[in-house]
Amino acid sequence: MHSSSLPVVDSSKGAQPSRLAAGAMKASASVADIGKDYSGGAQQRCLGKSVSARELGLDFLRALTEQSGPTRGLGRTRFTPWGPGPPKAGSTRWRRDLRLEKKSRIFESSGHPATQFKKMYERGDLPVMIKHGARSYLEWKVPISKLDYQHFLPVFVDGMREKSEPYRFVAREGSLTLLREGNEAKILSAVPQLVAPLKQALNTRDPDTVVNTLHVLQLLAKTSPLVGESLVPYYRHLLPILNIFKAKKRNTRDLMDYAQRKQDWRNLGTLIEETLNVLESTGGEDAFVNIKYMVPTYESCVY
Repeated sequence: MHSSSLPVVDSSKGAQPSRLAAGAMKASASVADIGKDYSGGAQQRCLGKSVSARELGLDFLRALTEQSGPTRGLGRTRFTPWGPGPPKAGSTRWRRDLRLEKKSRIFESSGHPATQFKKMYERGDLPVMIKHGARSYLEWKVPISKLDYQHFLPVFVDGMREKSEPYRFVAREGSLTLLREGNEAKILSAVPQLVAPLKQALNTRDPDTVVNTLHVLQLLAKTSPLVGESLVPYYRHLLPILNIFKAKKRNTRDLMDYAQRKQDWRNLGTLIEETLNVLESTGGEDAFVNIKYMVPTYESCVY
């Protein structure tokens, strides 16, 4: 053993001093100072017996890693005694910023909690049941004329957010039936309560849910001129999503679109255009100004 404070390098194994080991030898810190940065067992290992250059370099790397942490380059992790440094190769190469390449989720559907409609349907609180046959339909336990529209109509509209059956079918058919067979006074009194569930259904961004909601919105605006005008103050809540999906159309070029009569999610842009036309034609004089404010690319259909 030497009296010097530096450990003796054992060359019996033929180990060649590496570049990191040479840097460790030239460092101003002593072995005792380095030993403070890693465990006591490693310190005794360096001071109690001779170690190879490779082992000394690895111990020195561990101490530096705990102090300054690793520096990540393009490939493997690089450690430097002087802190973060450039990668081993490609220091002038353009580096991709993964934050800028993150996929936009503006058109993706978002999840939703269980709706009030689902809870009421499972408890049997809704006066409706499904009749199965060649074509399923709803059978009402109570005459529709005796129903409270301010209570039941918003519940059915809110249920259109459900993606599983039979909840989606019952909510869609129930909403359309109540709008077709309801009188003007009942529907008009329920308009303020319908804005929130309509907005939530559109904000799901689920194509099928948006299509069903647009059908309900069109029928709601057509029930009465007063109902169409009463929707104008709520355009700012209902139209932002329509502005996002307005240009989402199916380009078939010179081919025939056999699904155009179905008005499904594949023709979402066309259905949104039709919905805006219905809102303008039934909303009165101020309808176009409010639609144009929320959907700048919309052109009037009233001449």
